[in-house]
Amino acid sequence: MEPPAGLWAKIELELDAKKTQEAQNKKKPIKLYLWMSVAASIVVVFGIVWLYAGRLQNKDLEIADVNAAYAQKEVHFTGLITEKRDSLAIFASANPELYKKFTAD
Repeated sequence: MEPPAGLWAKIELELDAKKTQEAQNKKKPIKLYLWMSVAASIVVVFGIVWLYAGRLQNKDLEIADVNAAYAQKEVHFTGLITEKRDSLAIFASANPELYKKFTAD
């Protein structure tokens, strides 16, 4: 008894199909250096953000921190501004038409 003529070709095709299917199903392992580089990048980004945020907080310097005399002047002028704002509110309630003209200018 002899095997059919196309038997070896059929076996070869099936083996090739199995090899290609195994190659497609095989997952590529992710290398350790890739994970380490991603982690290092994240650490660097967070470090830069932390430094930048720290510098922004230091820029909010108060006048009172610079000089005590300036702090006293700031308190004085803040009081004057509050006083003028209050008197303007009283004036606006007494003469609303004139206040509207004033704010329109």
